[in-house]
Amino acid sequence: MRDLAQRRAGQQRGIGLFSASEATPLATVREVFETNTFGMMAVTQAVIPLMRESGGTIVNVTSSATFAGMPLVVAYAASKWAIEGFTESLAFELQALAKARPVPLTPNLW
Repeated sequence: MRDLAQRRAGQQRGIGLFSASEATPLATVREVFETNTFGMMAVTQAVIPLMRESGGTIVNVTSSATFAGMPLVVAYAASKWAIEGFTESLAFELQALAKARPVPLTPNLW
């Protein structure tokens, strides 16, 4: 049986932010990235050694905010775009491991 690692970034704390970029303190932006991006990266790094042995799929759930830029969600959208880039780049790194495969999953609002 193949393993599946899924980490919905931000699910535990639900960090979504509606704020104009110029009015958003960098501390708040860092909190959004810490939860939505770096938390997901930490979980992914933790499961890669396990996936090397048993195989499986690493699913990183992003957001429909990655389809196009939108106003008032700059920090949130940037954190989700970072997950897309991380996951796509990681797929190249793990390409030699036919057992482990990372994929981004982007929910559709429509």
